[in-house]
Amino acid sequence: MRMCPGLRLTWWALVLASLTVLAGMVAAQESPAPAEEAPAPVEEAASSVEETPAPVEETAAPAEAPPAQAGPAPAPDKEAPAAALNRRPLTEEEGRAVALAALAFAEVTYTIGDETFQGVPYRWGGRVSVAEFLDRVAGGDGVEELGVDASGVAVAALRSLSPAVRFLAGPPENPVWWEDATSGVLYEYNVVPVEPSQLRAGDLIFFRGSEGDVGGVAVVTGRSGSRVDFVVASARQGRVIHTFARTDGDYWRSQILGGGRFLIIEPES
Repeated sequence: MRMCPGLRLTWWALVLASLTVLAGMVAAQESPAPAEEAPAPVEEAASSVEETPAPVEETAAPAEAPPAQAGPAPAPDKEAPAAALNRRPLTEEEGRAVALAALAFAEVTYTIGDETFQGVPYRWGGRVSVAEFLDRVAGGDGVEELGVDASGVAVAALRSLSPAVRFLAGPPENPVWWEDATSGVLYEYNVVPVEPSQLRAGDLIFFRGSEGDVGGVAVVTGRSGSRVDFVVASARQGRVIHTFARTDGDYWRSQILGGGRFLIIEPES
């Protein structure tokens, strides 16, 4: 049977249409689905409580050696007792009192405007007690005019134990007494050497200066194993701080000259 020309064209059109639909279905099955976008990272909720920062390790120079004290040497004390060379090291109880007095310089807080600060400011050659500092700040004096250096903290702490404390400023064969002292004077004439393993509260540790001499002093507040805690006026941080170093660390070996226990005048019996 012969198809008429119109039916033949219609039949081929249907075949082509079917093939086109079938090819589309196959292509749809073989094509991968569009990749999903990676979800945004989930942000952790920030804690509202700040963690207490860990003490600065010696690798970050927790106790830089403050510069040598500025200004002229203190005037000799003409009224020093004749038997003043009768001295003894501080007792443990006296040492604790000295450590607490030094710690007050690091822990004191004060407010200027809307800001609160901690620690008496560092000032090269500065001499001020914590009480005087607070009074003067409250009275409107600028803090740039106030502060203490390394030996200023040590001398004030020792003076809190004995207001009439005197410092030997030369060889005992020809004694000269000062009412004040530099770090070098404390190191040379006013302490008995103490091994690092024997340091205790109230002892002094001395820093090595740029030329190998005494560059500063700190007051020990305690020791636990190789860790020695102390108070020092830090030029880098611009204030008195409470920090530590380890006696078996590189910082200690390179920066610490040694430790000593202050020799106080023994009253005459």
